[in-house]
Amino acid sequence: MNELETVLRTRLHSLAEDLTRATEPSSQADSARVRFRRRRRTRTGLALAAAAVVAAVVGVPPAIGALSSSPDRGHEAAGPGPTSAAPPDARLEALAEDLRVALRARTTPLSLEGPAAPSTCPERAPTVNSAFGAVLAEHSAGAAGGDCVWLTPDGDLQVALGFMAGGTVDEIHTDVDAETARAGCYSTALPGSVTFTVLALCEEDGATGWRVRVMDTSGTGFWLLSVSVGDRRPQDPATTVAAVLDAADADL
Repeated sequence: MNELETVLRTRLHSLAEDLTRATEPSSQADSARVRFRRRRRTRTGLALAAAAVVAAVVGVPPAIGALSSSPDRGHEAAGPGPTSAAPPDARLEALAEDLRVALRARTTPLSLEGPAAPSTCPERAPTVNSAFGAVLAEHSAGAAGGDCVWLTPDGDLQVALGFMAGGTVDEIHTDVDAETARAGCYSTALPGSVTFTVLALCEEDGATGWRVRVMDTSGTGFWLLSVSVGDRRPQDPATTVAAVLDAADADL
């Protein structure tokens, strides 16, 4: 054993003795708790001292982690520690998967035709108009996303329906890419449809926004169904959106 190891070993034992000397408990009821804390301090001190011994022998400074005055950037790069709640992307991906499962379970694929002629919202979508406890809140003329908007009285569900005449698959990609570029959005293609169907799922204030674009069967444009489901709505959000798509499929 060389001189450095002898000195470090002596300091290690001294540190252990210092840590084990503590003030005697004021009452017998506290003795177990004090002994536990004393043992924990001893184990911590021994661990740190042992790290110092190894560092001194190999010539490398010990890694103290959270006790260091400057954070370890390498550990930060590896990602944050576990949390009690899933990150937004993981939550949205799980919701999207729930909708994919619901669409795969359909007995017939989703099939939406383009409008034959301009019509009012109740004429265009009578099933949507009478379902979900929502009432028609807005109707704008012309081909634009959100021509028809239905709202529940408490505002926990909003359904918007519009047809983009002349819209193409490339335009769908462009629109969805723009939405995905926003913070808190997730996009994916959806199964269970005879045409190209894609979902953009976004975090909203107190709600989750589901924007489903479906190419019509004739290829003359695409439907945009936007469903905003409030976080306090008791029904499963994917089930709600699947029901909206079922209603649209019955109407369009």
